Amino acid sequence: MKRIPFRILWSPLSKLQEVLGGKARFYVGLGALAIVALTVAMVLVPYPLKMQAKGEFLPKNTVYLFGAAEGVVKGINGKPGDRVKEGANLVTLFSPELQAKIQQAQNDAISARQVIDGINQALAKVGRSSDDELQYLRERGKQAAILESKTRYLIELLKANSATAGSPGQFFAVAPRIETGIPGDWQILSSDNRDEILNRTIKASEPLMRLGAVDGPWRVELKIPQRNIGHISRAFATEGLHKKDAAGKKYLDVDVLLTNRPDFSYPGRLYAEDMSQQAVPNRDDHNESEPIVAAPVRVNLDDFGADGQIPPELKVAGVEVHTRIRCGEHSMGYSLFHGVWEWFYEKVIFFF
Repeated sequence: MKRIPFRILWSPLSKLQEVLGGKARFYVGLGALAIVALTVAMVLVPYPLKMQAKGEFLPKNTVYLFGAAEGVVKGINGKPGDRVKEGANLVTLFSPELQAKIQQAQNDAISARQVIDGINQALAKVGRSSDDELQYLRERGKQAAILESKTRYLIELLKANSATAGSPGQFFAVAPRIETGIPGDWQILSSDNRDEILNRTIKASEPLMRLGAVDGPWRVELKIPQRNIGHISRAFATEGLHKKDAAGKKYLDVDVLLTNRPDFSYPGRLYAEDMSQQAVPNRDDHNESEPIVAAPVRVNLDDFGADGQIPPELKVAGVEVHTRIRCGEHSMGYSLFHGVWEWFYEKVIFFF
């Protein structure tokens, strides 16, 4: 008996088994004790409630490039990965309608100038203070107003469409200004689509390419399913379930997993002030019809430390991101099985 391993442990268990009246009662009691212990743990032990959401990793300053008007694409001045400066002419387009407007404004201005020149010549021949002079002066003033109006209209038309007077109908899609304080230039993020859009009529609402300020801050553009919004909103509204930064702004911690490095997670923060207050259809995901709420998650903050910084080699725009939003600590049972309870309440209890 002394050679039995762990005899000091088995001996009390053997005596307890004898007290309970045999193995069957012992195992029943042990099972009941385990159930009670598990139930107590599920109710009393705190555990973080985590809401899942998918997103996209992007530079904070990201824009789609559009033409000012509908037109035929005649040229693309750049390829994926190129650095381009503010104001660069990235896409050349042509519009017959714009051409007609510019030429009409130019012709009207030329016509008014010619009339003014003719009146000036006539005034040189008539006597001063004569009825003819007064009539000529009135007409010259009228034509001068027309000339000024047409010239101003032409300038505004060319500026609004990034067009030039020397090539009526030709206009450009121009790289916009970068947000103040963002370093570096734009980078073309979208794939090479020249075979798809060259010599094709593109509406003003159709994007031509996507640009990003990759040298500036990055963030995760989350699409939070509507079924998780209530938990997140409750966490922001309840003291103790959210955190506050030095400026007193509310935020929730977020675990960020990039699909181009699925073996490591990075910290992020979801701020209450950044969340959209409107649920919209998830138009980019054909397999998910549930409405979503857009919300940016801030990453690479200064107080995350070196280990919490996403390295430059992982900064690939458009990479899919999986996140878990920490909505404070609740009982372990609710945190682990809240989805089951919500389904049961909606489908069973609420039905009756």
